[in-house]
Amino acid sequence: MHEFHSVKLFIDEVVKNITPGKKVRAIHVLRNVTFVEEAARLAFNVHSKGTPLEQADVVIEPLKSVASCSCGFKGEVIAEGDGSPVLCPSCQNLIHVDPGAELELAQIIYDVRPR
Repeated sequence: MHEFHSVKLFIDEVVKNITPGKKVRAIHVLRNVTFVEEAARLAFNVHSKGTPLEQADVVIEPLKSVASCSCGFKGEVIAEGDGSPVLCPSCQNLIHVDPGAELELAQIIYDVRPR
């Protein structure tokens, strides 16, 4: 599962951008069509241990990807995140999807409650 390695690298980068001394309440992540959401969640649970993200809620949402089909369709599609193939919304054939970035940070939400 490439998700484990990719999530580890992603967490390492995100941690560098966290405001020192602040507690992270949640992180919103966009994932592409190559990422099975359940595997990504498991990888987050494993690799966030010992980091400022360990107690944070992780919200994973699909990233729109560009797809093209032999029927002429070309446009944005959203995958289910369960590893199932992406079907052309026009003809229902399997289509090629340009995966783009695997994970993108959408937002870090800090806890604003006083300590």
